[in-house]
Amino acid sequence: MVSEWWLIGMLVVFLILLIWMRNMAYRHGIWDGAFNHFLPIVRREMHYYDARRAKQILDAEFPADEA
Repeated sequence: MVSEWWLIGMLVVFLILLIWMRNMAYRHGIWDGAFNHFLPIVRREMHYYDARRAKQILDAEFPADEA
């Protein structure tokens, strides 16, 4: 029989893995156009990955944000 503590431990590891995978998906999938560039977390991850390319893309999409 499986101990309750093993199940709790597996749940914690699974949640940590899900959070880590979510962060990696943002970092590595930002450039395919599937993410909404209005979201602040998407803009932050774009700048983290490649600031020059992010500036070009965001300036082209949102020219009024320069002010």
